[in-house]
Amino acid sequence: PHSSLSHSLLQNKGKMANQRAILKNALILVLFTLTIITKSAFSQNCGTNGCAGNLCCSRYGYCGTTAAYCGTGCRSGPCSSGATPVTPTPGGGGGGLNADPRDTIENVVTPTFFDGIMSKVVNSCPAKGFYTRQAFISAAQSFPAYQGTVAKREIAAMMAQFSHESGSFCYKEEIARKTYCKASTDYPCQPGKDYYGRGPIQITWNYN
Repeated sequence: PHSSLSHSLLQNKGKMANQRAILKNALILVLFTLTIITKSAFSQNCGTNGCAGNLCCSRYGYCGTTAAYCGTGCRSGPCSSGATPVTPTPGGGGGGLNADPRDTIENVVTPTFFDGIMSKVVNSCPAKGFYTRQAFISAAQSFPAYQGTVAKREIAAMMAQFSHESGSFCYKEEIARKTYCKASTDYPCQPGKDYYGRGPIQITWNYN
């Protein structure tokens, strides 16, 4: 009996470690992408401080150079001819995306928020119970660029991507499982390994 119990505990421990690894890798990819987006011109919040350089501050409080930023509603910067500036409200208001304070991931991804998403995962789903709030939080905190806070729009984008890729969190492995190995000297396939999608981001092929 003790041997069976130990074997069961080791299996559960292995599954939990695998779960954390999958979620961590997926979150690293998404948060890395979000970090790049956040640092790029079009996502700089300029609701109260304006934009750096020759960038326009859009009606929604973000910096950029296209018509969406320099056209109608442009607040400041080299606005297009004929654009109607919008005066920012105190505190960077104006609604929309610029009214998006940052907070810790624990406060943004609340149990109510997370459980509300997971409540839609039916019992017949292979990944029922696989994705946990703590696993997402731990994975995010392990990412160096996290820096303690996130914005709600970042979490919304992340969850939307995860939901799309995993069939609304119903799957943890790709349905069409194949080897997905393409001959490559830079990214050689390991013998006996398959490169089908796993976790909340179904990334396939050995070169991804």
